[in-house]
Amino acid sequence: MRNGDGVNLDFEEIHATEKPAFTKFIVHFAQSLRSADPQFTVILCLYAIDWSTVFDIQAIDMNQATSLLFEQSSLPDTEKPIY
Repeated sequence: MRNGDGVNLDFEEIHATEKPAFTKFIVHFAQSLRSADPQFTVILCLYAIDWSTVFDIQAIDMNQATSLLFEQSSLPDTEKPIY
């Protein structure tokens, strides 16, 4: 063990039909980890644009499940990040 302070979660290619299960997993995982140690941090890496609409940012953030980390990409000015 490296005396870490938390976990960084990075999921790729999750289908939109998995959105409810994925959201539930992230919230439950973070709550379980924090119940073991409230100082732990959970970071969820997100796409700059959620093309598959799989990330329910409001539900995850409302439950204070994670810190959100957005991948940077070169977006055209007309594209908006998901958050």
